[in-house]
Amino acid sequence: MKLADFPRGENRSLVNDLMNGAPPYTDQEVQDNALNCNVNTLHGPEVVHAARRQLTQALVVPDPLFTVSCDFGPAWKRQEYSQIITKEANRIVRGSRFFMETQRSTIAQNVLHGIGPSSWKDDYHWCPRADGIEDILIPSDTLVSLENLTYFAKYRSYTVRELWGMTHGSNVDAGWNVDLVESACKWADNQAQVALSNKWPEIWSPEKMSERLKQDSGLYSSDAVPTIDVYDFFYWDDSEGREGWRRKMVLDAWGFPGVGGVLTQDIKDMVPDRKRYGMEKSQFLYDSDKRGDPVYAPSVENIVHFQFADCSSVAPFRYHSVRSLGYLLYSVCHLENRLNCKFNDAVFEHMMQYFRVSNMGDAQRALQIDLTDKRPLPDGVNFVKPEERWRIDKNLVQMAMGVQNRIIQTNSEAFTHAFDDERGDSETATRTMSKLSNSAGMVSAMVGQAYVYKQYQYKEICRRLCLTTNESQDTDANKFRAACLRQGVPLGALDSARWDIEPNRIIAGGNKMLQVAMMDKIMAQYFPRLDPSAQKEVLRMGLSITTDDYALANRLVPEQPKVSGSKHDAQLAASVMVAGLPMDFKEGVNHDEYAAELLKALTVNVQQIQARGRPVDQQELIGIQNLAGQTIDGQPVPGGNGVTPHIAALAQETTFHIKGHADEKSTKQKVKQLSDALHQVMNKVKQMVQQAAEMQKKQQSQQGQQLDPKDQAKIQAIIMTAQAKQQLAAQSHAERTAQKQIAFEQQQKQKQEKHAQEVIHGVHRHEVEQVNSRLRALNGE
Repeated sequence: MKLADFPRGENRSLVNDLMNGAPPYTDQEVQDNALNCNVNTLHGPEVVHAARRQLTQALVVPDPLFTVSCDFGPAWKRQEYSQIITKEANRIVRGSRFFMETQRSTIAQNVLHGIGPSSWKDDYHWCPRADGIEDILIPSDTLVSLENLTYFAKYRSYTVRELWGMTHGSNVDAGWNVDLVESACKWADNQAQVALSNKWPEIWSPEKMSERLKQDSGLYSSDAVPTIDVYDFFYWDDSEGREGWRRKMVLDAWGFPGVGGVLTQDIKDMVPDRKRYGMEKSQFLYDSDKRGDPVYAPSVENIVHFQFADCSSVAPFRYHSVRSLGYLLYSVCHLENRLNCKFNDAVFEHMMQYFRVSNMGDAQRALQIDLTDKRPLPDGVNFVKPEERWRIDKNLVQMAMGVQNRIIQTNSEAFTHAFDDERGDSETATRTMSKLSNSAGMVSAMVGQAYVYKQYQYKEICRRLCLTTNESQDTDANKFRAACLRQGVPLGALDSARWDIEPNRIIAGGNKMLQVAMMDKIMAQYFPRLDPSAQKEVLRMGLSITTDDYALANRLVPEQPKVSGSKHDAQLAASVMVAGLPMDFKEGVNHDEYAAELLKALTVNVQQIQARGRPVDQQELIGIQNLAGQTIDGQPVPGGNGVTPHIAALAQETTFHIKGHADEKSTKQKVKQLSDALHQVMNKVKQMVQQAAEMQKKQQSQQGQQLDPKDQAKIQAIIMTAQAKQQLAAQSHAERTAQKQIAFEQQQKQKQEKHAQEVIHGVHRHEVEQVNSRLRALNGE
């Protein structure tokens, strides 16, 4: 793989040099051709930086970077869980300087070479680090989808400190060959002493260091400390009934002479040193087979991530056939640089002063001429007239430069925007939008491709953030889990397999001018028609696009708390139940919010009755019991929608939590708080009922003393008669309603049967007509 990648590496080196501003001609070409001008006009680097800027706008600027949708737990809790998980995960990822640098490096390699690899150093740290495309060795004919990838290698350079820290301490991976690690570290320490003239301990003495720097011109700086270079090899294996990716790590044969059997005459003398340090052949620095589970990772996405920005047109798309913007622009940018060098050479030549002489004496006099105002020329020296000098074709040069410029613009429109400046007519909004849309067509395709691959990386990051304390030593992962659990997210929801993860996409694919044009159109045509909450979101988006500052946009247009659907439903239901009307139990809501809102309405209702100064009546008592979901004696209202049944439903949510965990305790605490508050309110209601009963008894006692017993009997008879009539009327109304309902249902049934008969008759008529038509056709009619 290394040998096959060598010619590719040479091509990548040429692209790197050109886009880093290297001149088009080599030193040898300058010397052989006596060239005067050798300069890079930086058109290529300018296009590359514009492409990086747009990809950065699309992939790094959005806040949050990705959104999580969780499908665990009650339906009314999933949105809350998803918001908490999204906020906490993005807080860690966006706050990581290492991840932002990984993003930057990946985008830069996407633009230059079309492939941006990054990988994880172990199986638990969440943050990947960028790899050089030359450090990832992939077999030839591997597809971009990686479906036929069965092995690959990563070249890594560890400092002694890095390797020692990974292999010593608590919870060290059993796959490390600690003896070989210590031997390699001893070798590196010895090489450092040799490089620093056997004065390695003096590195801790600043005074001696400065003297050594003056003496040796900085040769003995810390950069001279050698690294331990390795090849980290991964391969797919399905032996022993376990399929997955396994890992082996070997020392680099060129970094450690002799360890891989690569011996030249100069290296053979160093073999005894290799044996002295114990670095024999056929040793693995790391071997996943030594772990309890030989499978290092079930999927290649758990090991390495590739971000592709492929401009290739030939399918099936292969890893080593990816064509990047840098590759496509190399030849034309290189040609443009050479053309500009020739053009500048011609300009300088045109500014030269040439003299015609007839002998060496005249040549010597010509060299001594001081051209000042009105100074005579010596005899034998004459200016070469303009018509006698060689001239370049100005139109041809301008046309060639214009062609090169258009070629570069055409090939870079996949990442940058370009406008036609040739037309002289006035610009219109429609024409601007048309040009922007055309230039953004390829942009959207490339950025859309980037978003798809970014999703895989975010999924692996989230999987690692969800690892438990026993599975991960990553402090960020532990912080993430603790923050989510603290805010009420159940432990079962912290499973990335239950999440849908989507990268947040920025409008216009990061094209700044198209973003502004789109926002102008949204504000002019759609903004007035949107709801107030949507208008705030659009306003926040417009500010972030204009300023490229999401934090400023959030400060200027902060998020406003929204009334949840559960609260709104509870507020509507409270007014119905207060009126004394029955209401069935509401399912599929946030029972915590629903019960709290009903309890609030119940408390306000009781306070209003108390402030009124007269006893509670029977109708008000029915409304109170409806809201409470229980009678004043504590008996539940059958099928009711009050506070009590929703507290019971909330108590059942503990089945989604692990027993004894913080989220279970939090739910039980909420149940207790709501139950205690309901109990206090109902105690007040009991007191109100007792007061009303005492007052009624007192009034009856007073009325009994004033009225004759015969009159009291008549009044009682009248009341009973009225109640009986009311019951008969209600029963009669119910019977009439039932009869009407039965009649309506029978009528509907008759209509349906009649319609069915008509359909059947119609089908029969159609079939008879079809038979008759066939008979007529057979009879020749």
